[in-house]
Parts: sequence; structure tokens; C-alpha cells
Amino acid sequence: MILTRIELDPTKRATIMALSNPNRFHGAIEKSRSVEGERILWRIDELRGKKYLMILSPSTVDSQLLANQFGYPGESPQQKNYDPLLERITQGSVWNFRLTANPTFSSPADRKDPQGRGKVKGEISTTVQLKWLERKAEANGFSLKPDQFGVVGSRWVTFKKQAERRKVSLTQVTYEGVLTVTDPELFKKALVDGIGRGKAYGMGLLTVVTPHA
Repeated sequence: MILTRIELDPTKRATIMALSNPNRFHGAIEKSRSVEGERILWRIDELRGKKYLMILSPSTVDSQLLANQFGYPGESPQQKNYDPLLERITQGSVWNFRLTANPTFSSPADRKDPQGRGKVKGEISTTVQLKWLERKAEANGFSLKPDQFGVVGSRWVTFKKQAERRKVSLTQVTYEGVLTVTDPELFKKALVDGIGRGKAYGMGLLTVVTPHA
């Protein structure tokens, strides 16, 4: 697995448009892939006032193509092998994490079929957004303590797909905190495959770093 980081130039027209319509980032990333059919996760991070495009991919993407489109002239993207980190995932290990996700729930009131799933809607309450991640944690090989994680950003993302007229609206929530690995294999799968819906539009990518002493 390869983790790529590209600093975005917020003054570029292409970047401005893509930040308001994640489908543009999705299309550009698809064109940068080297192997068809591989799952690629991505998200936008903000650190010390700068924005970065983060990409996790099984094979190397054409990062320079993306940097030329959305980054600063002359800046080289950063890429590193993600496999050594995956090898450090062990039972009971503790990590600082960041996740941008699309928490959703199924509304029984919207079911046309009593046995059906119901209409999928975005989670809008911070309390419910936190509960959503607690449920996902158990299914993805990690545990959370209520006082050690939280929501650091939440917004609605509304855009039109290029080939369609209908609008797409997604809840985008960023979580940060500390987690403990309870099932290493499930957790590694979550890191590689992502968590939740909206993966094509910059959601689902979970990243971890060793806690500072």
C-alpha cells in the first residue's frame, strides 16, 4: 500500500472547484491510477492552515499529474510505503487516529417494504455521529473510550455528478482521538478498505499514528 500526500494550492481554479465538488477529485484520482479495479481511498486534510490531498492506494498513483492539477508549481508530492505501519498493528496496540466518514442510518419510517432496509440518511446529531463510530469500531477491530475521541468537523457536501443532473448530498464528519486494536486482521482491513459510505467522494479513509509520549 502507498500513502500519497499532495499540498493543495487553494488559489487554483481547479482546486477551488474540486473542494466544492468532490466528484472532481474522484475523477482526477481515477485518471491517475496505474491498475484498474483497485480500491483507492482519499480525503482532504487541513493542517496548520494548509490543505492536503491524502491518497491510500494498493499501487502507485500518478501523483505528479495530481500535483500539477491541484498543487503548487514545482512542489513534489510525498509518497511512502504503508506496509511497515500495517505490520506494526498488533492486538492491544494503541493509536491516535483520524477518520473522515459519511455516518448514515436507515430510517424505518421510509420503508416501502416492512421487511426492507428503509431510506439511508445522513447522521446530523453529534451524539448520534459518535454512536455511529462506536458501532463501526466493534465491527472493524478496534475499541473507543467515550472521553478519548470526538467529532472535530461536520458539514453537508452537496454536488452534482458530471453525468447526472440530480444532486448528491452527503454528511461529511471528521473524527479524531485514540483507539485500541481488538482484532488486528479486521483493523488492517478497515485501514485498507475504509469505513462507511461515500468512499469515492473523500470519505472512509482511516489513518493512525503512534501516540506521542
